[in-house]
Amino acid sequence: MKKILSNLRIGTKLFLFSIIIIVTILSIGITSSLVLKKISVKENNIIQSISISDAIFEAKYFLRSDMQIFMEISKSTESEKLRYWQGEHDFQIIFFNDQIKKIQDNYIKNKQDDKYEFNIQVLSLVNSISKEYNDEFLSLFLKLKKLKDEEFALYEKQKNAEVNTRLAEIKSETSKYESIISEKGLKIIKSIDKAKVLTHNIVNSLQNEINEIITTSLRRTIIIGILALIIISIVTFYLNYLISAPVRNIKAKVEKMSLGEQPSDFVIKSKDEFGEIQTAINKLIASIKQITSFAKDIGKNNFMSKYSPASNDDELGNSLIEMRDSLKKAEDEQLEYDAEENKRKWTNKGLALFNDVLRQNDVNLNDLSADIITKLINYLKANQGGLFIINNDIEAEKYIELIASYAYSRRKYYEKKIDMGEGLIGTCAIEKKTIYLTDIPDDYIEITSGLGGANPNSIIIVPLKIDEDVLGVIEIASFKTFEKYEIEFIERIAETIAATLSSARINAQTAQLLEKTQQQAEEMSAQEEEMRQNMEELQATQEEADRKTSEMESFINALNLTTYIAEYDLEGRITYVNDSYLKLLDIKKNDVIGSHHSDNMVFTNEQKNNYNQFWNDLKSGKVKREKSKVNIKGKNYLFIESYSPIYNQESNIYKILKIANDISEYLDK
Repeated sequence: MKKILSNLRIGTKLFLFSIIIIVTILSIGITSSLVLKKISVKENNIIQSISISDAIFEAKYFLRSDMQIFMEISKSTESEKLRYWQGEHDFQIIFFNDQIKKIQDNYIKNKQDDKYEFNIQVLSLVNSISKEYNDEFLSLFLKLKKLKDEEFALYEKQKNAEVNTRLAEIKSETSKYESIISEKGLKIIKSIDKAKVLTHNIVNSLQNEINEIITTSLRRTIIIGILALIIISIVTFYLNYLISAPVRNIKAKVEKMSLGEQPSDFVIKSKDEFGEIQTAINKLIASIKQITSFAKDIGKNNFMSKYSPASNDDELGNSLIEMRDSLKKAEDEQLEYDAEENKRKWTNKGLALFNDVLRQNDVNLNDLSADIITKLINYLKANQGGLFIINNDIEAEKYIELIASYAYSRRKYYEKKIDMGEGLIGTCAIEKKTIYLTDIPDDYIEITSGLGGANPNSIIIVPLKIDEDVLGVIEIASFKTFEKYEIEFIERIAETIAATLSSARINAQTAQLLEKTQQQAEEMSAQEEEMRQNMEELQATQEEADRKTSEMESFINALNLTTYIAEYDLEGRITYVNDSYLKLLDIKKNDVIGSHHSDNMVFTNEQKNNYNQFWNDLKSGKVKREKSKVNIKGKNYLFIESYSPIYNQESNIYKILKIANDISEYLDK
């Protein structure tokens, strides 16, 4: 038997087990269903009997009410009351007969073989009650009604001995009918009570039968359930043994394999699914041994090792082959990635270097330009370079001017002017596009490049532009060719250089205006001293002083119109701000005067750390230049600012003058 079961398929074993369980459950279910059906029949009969009992109670109530109505009719002395009670009696007849009909209908539905005798007794009794009520009880009422009608008719006639005699007779007969009605009514009530007792007996009998059925059914169900549990437990235990034993063996092998061990092969003892699984695991063990050997060869960089996948769907085997083939490819890709990473680092380092150079620029445009071209040539490891600025002091005579150059590790100084559109430099300034040449004739640089000297292998010319406004041109020559990432780097640096050169040019112009204004102020002070010393020359010099004053006011007005001016006390509080500044920021003077320099400023981390030193330098007499960002009413402004200490007559610093230029258009660039 054990051998037969071990060779059965697992599905067949489970099917047999399911059949046993289903048969057991069906037997319990059928037994329970039959019991519930019997109980349901009994419960329906109980409900019908209770409904009959309620109808009997209602019939008794209506009969008592009708008897009371009889009494009221017999006592009536007015025709209106007689008619009222007669109407009530008619309703009671309907109600009583409805209850009797309800009892009769329910008993027809409630016939059973074992209780039919009881039902016949109740139904016979109810029929007797109905007959006695309708044939005898109601006939008495009709007789009483006639007597009362005659009595009321006599009341309307002339009283005489004969009428009075008849009235006395009517009262006597009425009294007799009252006694008979009471006797009949009590008799009917007793019959009703007897019917109610019989109905209660039926209900109790049915309830006892239900209890007996439930007790017997529960006992049978428990016995069947215990037998079913024993059978299922035995079958489950044996089936578990047939399944769990090979599962434990398989689990032990798989656990060893999961730990990286290579277990011995299975000895196949059965032909079911577990035997097939053991056969498959034996094949897997053999495959793992082959994979392990192949992996060791790959680990030793022996990429010529042979391995054949178990099938076309062998993902692990195919993956190992792909891994072998991709190792060399991965190495090549790593080299390529390292090269790209070096380019990116080189670009980021260069951007950081030139950001520092441009952030720490000086007002001297020539020195700044020389520093830029020197560091750019050295960083690119090029040979020569030049930085050209467009001179547009006179719009009609605009030209390109070389202001800084560098060649062979030495700073060069040339005086060179190029017309717009002339040669490569002029063409680049006009077309606003980068020019890159690698095929250069021997004498080409002497004719068009503006640098002179040996002939390079490559030349790149990049415009210095802000949006579409070209400020100048950078030209770089090298004996090597430039890579694409180097060209992109030069173009990115050119944009930043253009913005910085623009700011430097503006600062230089502002400084010149400020210096000229201070010089004129000093001259006026000297003239005033001279006027105090020599009153006789006052008249002669008055006109000259007026002229100088007018000229100074013109300069101040020009400064107010072209720049934004503010004055601070030594604590950093604003004491004055010009109208141009107020108009730009769209604020009122009263809202600004007295506010601190740091209000509404958007500081960089470096500016925050150096803020106290910034004011200490100003108080010690140093001139400071800053690029500042301000947020007013949710709008950001970017300024290039010059801070100058102002001295009084005792040569003490008493306030700080700030002259700012708006470069907000470059805020996001």
